[in-house]
Amino acid sequence: MEEQWGQIQVSMQSGPVPFDRLKQYVAACCQRQECRSQLREVSDYLATVLQYEESAAVETSPQMKEVLACLVQS
Repeated sequence: MEEQWGQIQVSMQSGPVPFDRLKQYVAACCQRQECRSQLREVSDYLATVLQYEESAAVETSPQMKEVLACLVQS
């Protein structure tokens, strides 16, 4: 799971956020008890993104909302 998270981070740094991969990753982490630390890392990252969006007065995308919904259901 760590390797997959690293690949997602690289993708986010080099281009648009891979929302589908991110959503799948969050769903996988939610299903596995041993992945709680990765889930926390994703939560922290998404909180930072949301803070940047708020500071820039940018609307949160529907795709990001889907990822957040998966996270909240955990």
